[in-house]
Amino acid sequence: MYEEHELWQEEVPSAWPELPARVAGLIPIAQQFDIEEEHTAQVTRLAASLFDQLAAYHGLGDKWRELLLAAGVLHDIGLCVALQGHNKHSRRLIQQTPLPGFKKRERRVISLLARYHRGVPPRETHRRFSALKPQTQEAVRRLAAILRVADGLDRTHASVVQDVRVDKDAGGFRLVVSARGDARWEILAARKKGNLFEEVYGPLRIEVLS
Repeated sequence: MYEEHELWQEEVPSAWPELPARVAGLIPIAQQFDIEEEHTAQVTRLAASLFDQLAAYHGLGDKWRELLLAAGVLHDIGLCVALQGHNKHSRRLIQQTPLPGFKKRERRVISLLARYHRGVPPRETHRRFSALKPQTQEAVRRLAAILRVADGLDRTHASVVQDVRVDKDAGGFRLVVSARGDARWEILAARKKGNLFEEVYGPLRIEVLS
């Protein structure tokens, strides 16, 4: 296992967005689980962009942004166990793996964000989610909603989406996607995974910039 100072000194590959030091330190950990690095970097980049553009609506600060990006880096590590239910495997692995620079309660949030990047959204009937304080539950919902859309926007794992712009729409939001090629599968996946986004932020329309 890497020592903490070794992790933080790793050079971040160019495919990754600019990351806070402790988040960048998670990349070598994710690599140990044989992640698909281009996809993981793309999802993390899109999640960062969506978080920043929605700042006035989710009201979450830099600490929460770092937890979202950490979940972006680690969300698919469960694929080393199995494709089916890999989000739940990711949650378990994150809980079991030391994350240098992150406190236990932060690791718990990161693990739940990874768990909810696909599948059923957070529900009060989910034991680990319901054990959180109400304020933390709401933050997890807001962040998971972003991560799900970001993951959908790289459905083909081909980094087709170059950029995404968030516009406030009547009663909701419009995501305008700039793509380098056919993004039909990305749009379909983001719409499907946008169910939690619509619960949290309101109606969502996704369009490709023509």
